[in-house]
Amino acid sequence: MKKQILTTLLLVFALTMTAQDKNHNEHRRQFSPEHFRKELETFVTREAKLTESEAAKFYPLLHEMMAKQRHNNNEARKLMQSCNDNTTDADYAKVIDKCCSLDIENKTIEKEYYKKFNTVLSWKKIHSVRIALFKFNMHALKRFSPPREGERPRPPHNN
Repeated sequence: MKKQILTTLLLVFALTMTAQDKNHNEHRRQFSPEHFRKELETFVTREAKLTESEAAKFYPLLHEMMAKQRHNNNEARKLMQSCNDNTTDADYAKVIDKCCSLDIENKTIEKEYYKKFNTVLSWKKIHSVRIALFKFNMHALKRFSPPREGERPRPPHNN
C-alpha cells in the first residue's frame, strides 16, 4: 500500500514538473517582435519624454538604423557559427577581423543616424533616448535570461 501511495505521489510530482516546463516553453514561444517593438517605443517615449510628434518622426529613423545594425549582427553571428573543429587559426583570425569590422560599421551607422535623429530631436533628447535604450536593453536582458538556480522565474514586464 505504501508503495502505491509513493508511486502515485511521484507520478503526480513528475506530471506537475512537466506541466510547468511546458508552460515555461510556451511563454518563450510567444515572443513577438511587434510586441517587443511596442514595449521599446513605450518605454523610450516615457523615459526620454518624447512628444507624440517627436515620436512619430523619430521611431521610423530608429527602426531603420536598428534594421541595418541587425543585418550586420546576423552576418557576424553566421561567421561565428561557421567555425568548427576544422577551422584553422588563420580562419579564426579572419572571422574575428570581419566581426570587428562589422562592429565598427555598426558604430558608424549609429553615428550617422544620430545626425539624422538631430533633424527631429535636440541633442539633449537624443542623449535621453540613448540612456532609455540602455535601460530598456538591461531590463530585456534580465527578463529574457533564464533565472539563476534557486531564483523564481521573472514575471512578464509591464510598462
